[in-house]
Amino acid sequence: MGESSERRCCQFEPGEIMLGGDGDHIPISMSETVEELLKWLDDEEVRRIGIWGMAGVGKTRILMHLNDKAYQLGKLNPIIWVKVQKEGAVKNIQSDILARLKLEVQHMDRTAHVAHKISMALEKLDYLLLLDQCPGDIDLNEVGIHHKHKGKVIVASRDKPDCAAMDIHRVFKVSKLSDGDAEELFKETVGDIADHPHFKGIKEQILKQLGGLPLAIKTIARSLKDQPEAIWYDTLTDLQSPKNFGDQFEELIKAFEFSYKNLRGNDYRKCLLYGALFPPDYEIDKDYLTECWISEQFISATELPGADTNVQQLRLFRDRGHKILQALTKACLFEWCSRSNFLTMPTPFRKIALTFTYPQ
Repeated sequence: MGESSERRCCQFEPGEIMLGGDGDHIPISMSETVEELLKWLDDEEVRRIGIWGMAGVGKTRILMHLNDKAYQLGKLNPIIWVKVQKEGAVKNIQSDILARLKLEVQHMDRTAHVAHKISMALEKLDYLLLLDQCPGDIDLNEVGIHHKHKGKVIVASRDKPDCAAMDIHRVFKVSKLSDGDAEELFKETVGDIADHPHFKGIKEQILKQLGGLPLAIKTIARSLKDQPEAIWYDTLTDLQSPKNFGDQFEELIKAFEFSYKNLRGNDYRKCLLYGALFPPDYEIDKDYLTECWISEQFISATELPGADTNVQQLRLFRDRGHKILQALTKACLFEWCSRSNFLTMPTPFRKIALTFTYPQ
């Protein structure tokens, strides 16, 4: 346990425990989340837990620190870490579990056969299975993970997990960092220079552009470490310009593109891109937003049969708009504000959306 976090992460193999986050310190809000999850792991009635939130919000980092805590406590063994692939998720999870358990199974192409072998191997173990970047509707029974097992499963997903389909007992949404935690994480990465009077103002402007996302904050803070004031101002200019918002945020862009591609159709995609036209951090009334979508004809009348009058048609339009809005918030492309019925688009996602063209 004395090795550096960086070195231990380099030793990580698929299916094995992954020790060490990005340093031993995490923001207060993340630490509280880890402690809450540990309490749930101690609850005999709770077998499966889902944590979800937008890309870059810190789900992986929370899992890493939870992994460390669980390892130190020694109550759950083995600990199995799986980074779930987008394609072939079930076989991917099965393969990593087998690797961790050092099991060899013939006929790997027969998913049900492999699932039976995994279930038998795990049946009497107090295991902890951590599934990172997992689809929110995967059937764990197909993997070989059954609710009668003594072990625990934590699923981290961008979308809110389907609790019924996955038999999840507790769900935790990972929110953006508070302003205080965001500043603390930035300072931890960039150093004490963040408190220098010459950098205080520019630091606050940069943090505002990063939307409380740990991934974005650490990425930018690393690039600014030991850099002169001019580089900080140049970075702010890049962050404020959607055209220059790219190279340093490849993971966020990929996440946005993935969510965008998986929306149900072009009407959903147009509605999403329209939301980016509002000013940064603007709190949008959900009813006003759906009215805008209707006036822009993003919702086609041909898709809404059964409306005999204009009033009925308008009601159906609004219902469809609210359905689209529900899908966009579930995918964390919009998020609800503290004010009831108001929402906003996360700042980094807004910048990415502004680089997209409307689909035909």
